[in-house]
Amino acid sequence: CTSAATKCHQIKVNYSKLPYDEFIKNPPGSIPWDVADTKFFINTEGCGYPPRVNCTEFAKQFGRGNLGKIFPCYYSRTYPETVVS
Repeated sequence: CTSAATKCHQIKVNYSKLPYDEFIKNPPGSIPWDVADTKFFINTEGCGYPPRVNCTEFAKQFGRGNLGKIFPCYYSRTYPETVVS
């Protein structure tokens, strides 16, 4: 049996339930996070295949090189630990 080698990206985020447009009007660090250190998924399933889903590009946009970057995201009201781009 053979299989393709895969590369896994695991990105963790903190988020506030305050709408993005309101959040960015405040000084950095002035608003506490509602949820911290939770997994950030490319979509609700957390997976997919190119060209529709490109995990490498997702990791470049939101990964280690962007530590501390503020960006809009969506969270689940039912499962608040689930956050997507």
